[in-house]
Amino acid sequence: MQLNFKFPSNRLLLSLFFCGSAVILLQNYNISDNTSFLFNLICLVVGLVLCCIVFIPSMVLKRKYNLDFVMLTRRKTPRVYYLIMAFYSAYAVYTAEYFLLRYTDMFHDKYFSDAGVNVIAFIMIAICFYGACRGVNIITRFGIILFAFALLCYIFIFSGGVQSLDFELHHFDFSGSAIGFISNTTFFLTPSFIAVIFAILSGYSENFKSRQIFVMLISLAVEFAAFLFFVSFALGAYADSQSYQTFLMSKISQISGLSGIESFYFALTTLSVFMIITLLLCCINREMGESKTILNVSVFSIVIFVLHICASYLNSVGEILTNPMLFNLFNIFAAFIIPGIYLLVFRRSENE
Repeated sequence: MQLNFKFPSNRLLLSLFFCGSAVILLQNYNISDNTSFLFNLICLVVGLVLCCIVFIPSMVLKRKYNLDFVMLTRRKTPRVYYLIMAFYSAYAVYTAEYFLLRYTDMFHDKYFSDAGVNVIAFIMIAICFYGACRGVNIITRFGIILFAFALLCYIFIFSGGVQSLDFELHHFDFSGSAIGFISNTTFFLTPSFIAVIFAILSGYSENFKSRQIFVMLISLAVEFAAFLFFVSFALGAYADSQSYQTFLMSKISQISGLSGIESFYFALTTLSVFMIITLLLCCINREMGESKTILNVSVFSIVIFVLHICASYLNSVGEILTNPMLFNLFNIFAAFIIPGIYLLVFRRSENE
């Protein structure tokens, strides 16, 4: 049985930070070639500012009314509640697939080519199924440990990459195209998916303060900027032709001759994808009413796995499920437009 007691909101935000980290960890040809570090930094700032804007409806809803989107929908439009929640359940499946496909491809390509991607997906989904059945309270408590582990991993990866820095590889110039700006900004907008998770699960949290979201997004910006810096000045143009640049960054990191830092990258990426899928399954369970937790989580875990199998055999399906532009459109619609409309109507009815 899933037991979800109230817990401090900073635990949820820590978990969401860890989820957002998966975006840069699984970066694979998402940043345009021939763009400078400063140009990419501007794209990063614009992308995360847009992420902050996307957070506004759910942030206002939680801060001012202490409601999450599920509670608001059930209260204001009970007749179309399940129709709206069906959309959000489909969104959760899409988002889980977006990261699961990238993760299984990375695992197969960089670590164990003999393992089938569907076998990897099955193991990951099975673990996430167990986590989702334990509930949001337990998962976010585990998120504190994961956050501490993430800090340790970043210390190893970045300190090990200092000796590889070469400022002749790139200069601090500003070069890039309009197409590159749109493409890169779209990529840095991808963390907006955590706004949807927050909109659904924030009802479990307490003592929420708006600045917690700003601190989380600024922390993500610092993390992303650090990886951009090391990829630009430790790998240079070589990184443009290589897949999963963050993995490559961890692979060249060495501390006093100690290699194998990429193992920390692998562990960090695995845990971040686990956190994403688990919280998305918790979102689905909340949307379905939580009366049948095991059934809800089981059905949608199977759906995610079947969809992964389809994507692994049909390239067209895989391309749709991992398209950043399409994914961001869904994020904006699910995190900003629909909750924003509900919030405006709700505030108007409250004022009347």
